[in-house]
Amino acid sequence: MRAPLAAWKGIRAQSGGQLFHHIHELDLLLSLMGPVERLFMLGDRVAHRETRGFSDEDDALLLNLRFESGALGTLHYGSSYRRGEHYLKLNGTNGSVWVDWHQSAIELRRVGEPPVRIGINGDVQEDEQRAAWFRGERGGGVVFGSPEEHPPDFLRAPMKREMHAFLAAVGGQPAESEFQALIDGTAALRSVAVAEAAMRSGSEGIALDLTSDIHDCDYNG
Repeated sequence: MRAPLAAWKGIRAQSGGQLFHHIHELDLLLSLMGPVERLFMLGDRVAHRETRGFSDEDDALLLNLRFESGALGTLHYGSSYRRGEHYLKLNGTNGSVWVDWHQSAIELRRVGEPPVRIGINGDVQEDEQRAAWFRGERGGGVVFGSPEEHPPDFLRAPMKREMHAFLAAVGGQPAESEFQALIDGTAALRSVAVAEAAMRSGSEGIALDLTSDIHDCDYNG
């Protein structure tokens, strides 16, 4: 039986590897936690070792990070898990934040106060659509950008807001300070540089100290 052909996301030379599929989660973590000081990553093809022609990239990645602030972080990525999860959890001095994409909800807990829960999109219909998508009630799966497929509203609405902000910046309107790193490319370079360093760490089996010249890191796995 002929093995299925890999989509471009399953070919490391075309996609950059599993970590680059989830660059948004890494970018979000960096925007919240600040610069990374040191990292170490392990990766392997755990669940698809016998698969031929389907994918040549690792299906499990474990990334550990030490931030310049002294905080620690860890990221688990992959397609080898029987129980899929998609969340970001932050624990701080006075409370915690839980971002759960499967439920399309953000929960804030502060010491001595009741939990506060809001939707990720801030729109009841869009948040319910996202939750239903992850429950498998409305197709699920990954949108690869085919012109025949239209992303669901919970993705299209934020994309429209992003494009409006981008067009405003191109038109000469000053960007709000919190969005400046998105407009001038700083956030993108930072995320790609950390991802490349992580891929190098996983390939060479070493921990890496990240310095101000991190953007010179070029991993060609």
